[in-house]
Amino acid sequence: MFSGKRFVVEFKFNEAPKVTKSMHSALSDLSLDHLWVIYPGMMCYSAHEKITMLPLAEIFRLPGEIG
Repeated sequence: MFSGKRFVVEFKFNEAPKVTKSMHSALSDLSLDHLWVIYPGMMCYSAHEKITMLPLAEIFRLPGEIG
């Protein structure tokens, strides 16, 4: 929890991760504000309004995304 908000970071080994039922369940059940998926790909993109795919090479951006 950061500044009263709930965030989750998930790591995937897949080059093209997909949004899963468990991600939607986590967002709902844990009342998450955002979920970041760190993966070995090259592009940062929004996969859902509360789910961002973030390349491992850009993990340094995460604190700025949260704060």
